[in-house]
Order: sequence, then structure tokens, then C-alpha cells
Amino acid sequence: MASCPERPVGPREDPPKPKEAKKNPWLRRTAAYACWIMGIAFTVLVLGLAGTFLYTYDRDARSQPRHRDTAEIEQTTMLLILDVVVEKVDLDSQQVVVSVNPVPAESLANGFSFAQDVKLAVPGFPNKSVLLAKDTTPTPQRFTFPLRGGPVSEYPLDAYSAIVSLTANTSNGAHVPISMDFVDGDPFFVMHQTGWVADPESAGLEVNISRSRGTWILAGFIMVAMWALALAVLAGSVVLARKHEGLVWPALGWMAATLFALVSLRNAAPGSPPIGSLIDYATFFWTEGIITASLACTAMIGFRDNRKQLARGIGRGEGEGSCTDCEPASGRCPDGRP
Repeated sequence: MASCPERPVGPREDPPKPKEAKKNPWLRRTAAYACWIMGIAFTVLVLGLAGTFLYTYDRDARSQPRHRDTAEIEQTTMLLILDVVVEKVDLDSQQVVVSVNPVPAESLANGFSFAQDVKLAVPGFPNKSVLLAKDTTPTPQRFTFPLRGGPVSEYPLDAYSAIVSLTANTSNGAHVPISMDFVDGDPFFVMHQTGWVADPESAGLEVNISRSRGTWILAGFIMVAMWALALAVLAGSVVLARKHEGLVWPALGWMAATLFALVSLRNAAPGSPPIGSLIDYATFFWTEGIITASLACTAMIGFRDNRKQLARGIGRGEGEGSCTDCEPASGRCPDGRP
């Protein structure tokens, strides 16, 4: 009986794998760019929505009036309605400037005019008063109230307080009940009510005043930007000093421009804080010093390197086979000669 021939025993060969299709590099770059663009667009959208939310919240908080009535508001036949809007927090004169729009009501009104003379005044300040004459149409009046707190040199952490209070009397001395609505209108400050005036014959409230959210954000950005620019100039000066390339005029011009740009950036701070404020001691003085020192050191090192390069060229002489392509860092020619 014939036997089958034996098959040689050896390593088993795997079947060849199908060749993978080469990916198009253009498609990969396009996909990467698309991912970057989508990420940037999403980030911008989120930041825009967050900013819109903060603005809406701040606007609604400012436009919400605080209402205050005098004690006898319900037992009277005449009434004076006051719409009080803060125009400005004047830190130079330490005053809060408000606009008061008086509106007569009940028996105090004769149509849109006053039925009798009314004197509107600030309690405790006899010289701060205005006469609302009979048969005249009411017009907005301006009052000032003293400001306490500070000092302004603590910008942007400075805080203040004030009492906004008004009282009204007729020509015969009778007290006129007041209904007052108080609205914050200064964009650089925000006011938080802390209490009501206890005087039963006047309508008023006590407020704490601090910098607005927009002022905080912009002042913080200015401080961060100053430090970022100063550190960038410092890093550039270190690189130039290590490379020993001499006086690089474009780099020196950029440093000098940054030095004076910080002055304009400092003056752009909202609220115009005086020199010597907290923002100066925390940021401006230091960053100006860093940039000035970096510029001066870079110029001195570059001048020294240029002198060394000139000295090496003069020492070799023109007729001794000297080379003008010396490497500044090593001080040697490409062919190895010193």
C-alpha cells in the first residue's frame, strides 16, 4: 500500500495582509483645522453668552428702584412723589450728585402743576433746598449729598457710604409726605442699600458704594496685561543677551515702545485713579521698572558685544587672511581659526 509523502514541517506563513489605503495628508490637515476652528468658535460663543448674562444681570440690578415712604404716607391728603436717580459719584468733591424729579399728587397737585408752594430740602443742610413754586410745572432738581469712606488711592478696592434723604414742607410749615424711588445711574459705581433713614419726616436710605463690575474687570485686565508685557520684554532681553548678537535695533525699539505704551494703558483705567493708587504699587511701578532695566541692560550688553566684534576684526587686519564671517557666540571663524 503506497503511503502519502510527508509534508515538510516548518513555520507557517500567514496570508498576506491587504494593503491599507494611504490617508490623504490634505484631509488630515483640513480635519485638524476644522477642529481648531470649531473649538475657537465654541469658546467665543461661550464667552459672549457669559458676558451677555453678566451685562443683563448688572443692568437689571441697577434699574431696580428702591422704594421708601415717610411714616404718615397713608394718613395724608397730599403727596409728593420723588424719582431720585444718581447721576455721578464725585470723588474729587466727595459728593454724590443726584437728580430729583418731583411729581405732585393728591391735593398737592393742580393738574400737572403744584397747588401750593413746596420747599424741598436735605435734612440738616438748610442751604441745600429748592422752592417748588405754586402753579409751576415740576422740573428735575439737582442735589448733592456728602460722601464718606475711601480713600480713592485704594482703587479699585475703594468703598464709600452715603445717606440720601429728602424732606418737604409747604409754605405754612406743614410737612408733606414723600414717596421716593431711588435708582443707581452711575456706570462706574454700584450701590447697595444697607438701611433706611429713621427720621419719620424724611424719606431716604443709606447706601454702600463700590466700584462696578465693569470697572473691576477692566482694571484687572489692565494689571494682568501690564505684567504680561513686562515679563515678555524681560524674556526677550534674556534671549538677546545670551545670543550676543549686538545691538538689535528692532528689539530695542519694541522694548522702548512697550515702556511708553504702559503709560497709556495706565491712563485708560476707568475712573481715572490718581497716581499713587493701589494699582500703581501693585503693577505699574514694578512693570515700568522691569522694562526700563531690561532695555538698559540689553543696550549695554549689545554695545559691549559690538565693540568686541569690532576689536576682533581690527586685530586680525585686512592683509593677514582674516575672516569676516566670525561666529559672535564662539568668537571663531568657520575654518577653526580664532
